[in-house]
Amino acid sequence: LGEHGAGLRVAESQVERNDYNLWMPVDFAEEYRDLLKRVERAMKDNAYDDWTAFVGTVPPVTVAPIAKGVGTPEERDDPFKATKHGKAVYYKYYTYAIFDEAFAHTTPVKLTLEQAYEIDRHIAAYNAAIATEIAKRNKAAGRSRFVLVDIGKCLIQLAIKRNGGNPTYAFPPFFDNVAPTPDTRFYHATSRTPTVEQGGIFSLDGVHPSAIGQGLIAWEFRKAMRAAGVVFPHDLDWPAIFATDDLWQRPVTIMPELYQHDDLARLFVRMARRGGKAPPPDAAGL
Repeated sequence: LGEHGAGLRVAESQVERNDYNLWMPVDFAEEYRDLLKRVERAMKDNAYDDWTAFVGTVPPVTVAPIAKGVGTPEERDDPFKATKHGKAVYYKYYTYAIFDEAFAHTTPVKLTLEQAYEIDRHIAAYNAAIATEIAKRNKAAGRSRFVLVDIGKCLIQLAIKRNGGNPTYAFPPFFDNVAPTPDTRFYHATSRTPTVEQGGIFSLDGVHPSAIGQGLIAWEFRKAMRAAGVVFPHDLDWPAIFATDDLWQRPVTIMPELYQHDDLARLFVRMARRGGKAPPPDAAGL
C-alpha cells in the first residue's frame, strides 16, 4: 500500500499520485480543507447568502460487493462505530465477488483481513476529518453552512456480512412491498424464476450503486435536507426508480455461469476493469 507522511503529497500532480493507492488521513484532511475553501469562494458569487451545502461521507471498502469476504470470519471493533454492538465482521481474505476462497489462495488479486481492516481505519479517519472540518467552517460562519449526510454509515447498516447477516438499515416504507429486499451482496439471478435472488443495491461492477442504490442515496440526502428546512413538493417516485433499474426489471440470468466457470469469470472481471471492453486475446491474468 503506497502510504506517505503528513502533507508530503498534496501538491503532487495526478500522474505522481498514481504511485499511491491509500491516502494518509492527514493528507486527506488537508485536501478536504482546501476543497471546502474552494466551495466557500465559489459561493461568494451566490445571490443568496444563506446557502447550505450537503456533503456525504466515504463508504468503507469492505461494503462494496466487489470485495467478497471469504475464509474464517473474525469480529473486530468497528472503526466507523456504526454497527449495532460496536463490532464488525471481517474475513480472512477479500477477493472478487464471483470467486471463492480457493481462488483467493492462488491469486495476488486479494486483500488480507489486516489490509482490509487498515483501509477501513483510514476511511473512518477520513470521515472524522470531514466532520471536523465542516464543524470548524460552521462555527466560523455562525451557522450550519455545511450539513453532513453520513452515507458511509448508511451503507454499513445495509451490509449483510459486516452485520453478521442482520443489517440494521431502515428502508423507506415502499420497500415493505418489495421481494426480495435489495441488499449489498453481489448481484445474482437465475433462469429458474427469473428474478433477482440477491443484491440490487450495487451494479454489476460491484462498486457503483444501481438505480435503486442511487435512489437510497437520494433518500438519505432528502432526509437531511428536510431536517434543514428544505421543502420538497413530492416524495421520491420509488415505482419509477425501480422501473428504470434494468438489472431489477430484466434479471441477468447467466450469472450462475460466472460462478461455475472460472475462465468466464476471469473474462468478466477483466472486462469490468476495462469499463466493459473486451481485453486483448493475449491478455494474461486479471
